Amino acid sequence: MHSRAVVYAASPPFEALVTGNSGYAGSPILSPREQYHSLVSVEGGLHSCHQCTYVTKYRTHMQRHLSRHTGKRPFPCHLCPASFVQNTDLRHHIRIHTGERPFSCVHCNLAKVNL
Repeated sequence: MHSRAVVYAASPPFEALVTGNSGYAGSPILSPREQYHSLVSVEGGLHSCHQCTYVTKYRTHMQRHLSRHTGKRPFPCHLCPASFVQNTDLRHHIRIHTGERPFSCVHCNLAKVNL
């Protein structure tokens, strides 16, 4: 759980689409937007997580945040068991395996995988 709320710059809220479909034994089939909105409320342009105090105005930030609760990590490393929420994190991780260190200091020999 987070002890404080985080608020980012403005972006417009979006609305959920209701599919009206039903699945096995009358249970509803939720679209990705409906699944998202079952975990998030949007009030005054702010997206609030129902599982902690995280708040943002960016839908994409909330989607990334929700992976902390769901454990979804769609970007697995093909060289080890690690997996990541974002493709960027996977690319930085791959550099550990390859030894690539593209960011180096102009004043010393320090080189890093990412900034």
